[in-house]
Amino acid sequence: MLPNSISGHRLSPQQTRLWLLMQESCVYRAQCAILLDGRIDTERLQEAVRSVMQRHDILRTSFERPPGLKVPLQVVADDGKPCWKTIDLKGLNFRKQEAGIEDQFLQQGRSRCDFEHGPLLRLSLIVLSDSQHVLMICLPSLCADSATLNLFTCELSAAYGLQNPRQDEELQYANYADWQYELTASKDEEAQEAASYWHRQSTLARPALRMPFADYAVQKTYDVNAVSHRFDPTVSFQLSEFGQTHDVTVGAILLACWQTLLWRVTGEPRQVVDVVFDGRNFAELQGGLGLFARPLPISCHLQGNAQFMATVRQVHALLREASDWQDYFGEGTQTRETNHEAMHGLRGAGFEFEVRPAPRRAADVTFSIIKQYSCINRFQIKLCCFQTDDTLLAMFYYLTFWR
Repeated sequence: MLPNSISGHRLSPQQTRLWLLMQESCVYRAQCAILLDGRIDTERLQEAVRSVMQRHDILRTSFERPPGLKVPLQVVADDGKPCWKTIDLKGLNFRKQEAGIEDQFLQQGRSRCDFEHGPLLRLSLIVLSDSQHVLMICLPSLCADSATLNLFTCELSAAYGLQNPRQDEELQYANYADWQYELTASKDEEAQEAASYWHRQSTLARPALRMPFADYAVQKTYDVNAVSHRFDPTVSFQLSEFGQTHDVTVGAILLACWQTLLWRVTGEPRQVVDVVFDGRNFAELQGGLGLFARPLPISCHLQGNAQFMATVRQVHALLREASDWQDYFGEGTQTRETNHEAMHGLRGAGFEFEVRPAPRRAADVTFSIIKQYSCINRFQIKLCCFQTDDTLLAMFYYLTFWR
């Protein structure tokens, strides 16, 4: 080995695409806030974090770029130590505590990462009272997607409760990256069918989406802002019932609503929306932590005389087809960009739907995700919907630009 050479693993296709985007903004991160209800043992919680880190290489990964390469290598440390800080808000009333949680969430998300030296896993424990805490977790999107946050929370609660981890060997992200390259290089019949499918999608042009008040001519960098709405519990129940009755997913129903709204706003009957798929189609990938997810273009042609149910069925079929071929999607299969997108490096609309895991109880402490954010692709506007057993939360994200 040459002096100063780096021993590491190549990035996955998802990481490679994202690395180039991350140079412009810190919006590409995965972040959540977990409410810990019950008296906690802080040392035990920290040990539980270390236990999860030892099980998953991606949580101990840094990114070092050898001279002459545009993208870095993944370098896995034998032992990892997260960045941990404690914030005491016990003396504040409920409203000020809520404001403090929101402020810390924003501060944690906007702080820059040292990709080469780490640590990339950052945690903040906010003390609300002796029996209530909020644990904030933040990782760059190179290391995590939205599903990773859910899986991390489940494993953390199990480790805190001293439950034995699964006995099967964990899939490590570097091995997944190698498998992705083998898959996309394959020339078998299934790979050719997938290539044909994505080639057809790549011939579809995206309608231009211009946001009011955005000065594209002078934009230098950007951030993400959000507006949220929590629906009445009956809405979540009715959506689930409607989906079961008509054999369609709740995600398909909500995406059909989103594309219909975009059609009415833009007047464009063909709507191409980047939909985030979690990339864990196979049983071996279900428990994997890392950037498995990828945005896939879903193109729906809306007609003025079509009934909404027909649109829902069309969207449901498109989602199922894209899901079947998602592992073969690559940068060479993007839909054609408009001049506006090519000039400013922007995509149009995005969409993500996720069923949040139920709260988990371990050692008399309940772990519940109360806030979550994940960004793995460019967009101008994006709708994210999170469903639990009794509620539906919609997050509407939009970009803000400045010089």
